[in-house]
Amino acid sequence: MIRIVIVDDDEFYCQRIKKICTDFFQTANDQYEVTVYPDCQQLIWDLEENIGYDIYLMDIEMPKMNGMKLAKLIREKYDEPYIIFITAYLEYSVEGYQYNVWRYIIKNQLQTRLPEALFDLYENLCKREVEQYTIIRSNSIERIALMDILYLNKEGKNTLIHTMREVFHERKPIQKFVEELNKPYILISDRSYAVNLRHVMKVDGHWLLMRNGERVPISIPKYQTVRKSIAEYWSRML
Repeated sequence: MIRIVIVDDDEFYCQRIKKICTDFFQTANDQYEVTVYPDCQQLIWDLEENIGYDIYLMDIEMPKMNGMKLAKLIREKYDEPYIIFITAYLEYSVEGYQYNVWRYIIKNQLQTRLPEALFDLYENLCKREVEQYTIIRSNSIERIALMDILYLNKEGKNTLIHTMREVFHERKPIQKFVEELNKPYILISDRSYAVNLRHVMKVDGHWLLMRNGERVPISIPKYQTVRKSIAEYWSRML
């Protein structure tokens, strides 16, 4: 299911945006859910409870909190959601690049520009769904979106797969697991750890601060390689 959130203190625009989204995803014949937040404070509380969405459609000029600050909070928790600003002003457009904003749409162009943006976004979202890892057990099958993986660590003969909400177990060595994933953003940082570069927030000495606040070690032999890989990844995201 595609989860969409609309954040705007103007009820008129909330309903217009909701109708455009509803019409688009009904035509796409995909499951969806639209949640409206007329007050950004409730969304902030939900973010603190690890309640996230796939698409954020937000105004910039709002009481209590500027939309840019809200985008910063979202990016501190989640790397993967799409953020679209729907605003009467474009003076924030340069600042928004640091938060990986998908589109800026002027409110008086909403009817034509938002469906176009949703079409491009939906194509990207469908491609993302392909990147899954499947864990097959004797009595169950589980799928994990690769973008949701925070980090991996070795526990005996198992690899623990840490996501924001859950920890999965896979009975194979961590080195073999990373080789099978074969993704440039999944990087071994220590003989017992690997990280998803999407979710590294800070390099602090020989530790990596992850998006969920946990810390992952960097071994001395891996230190220079890990720092270089993170710097290159971040530079590509600018």
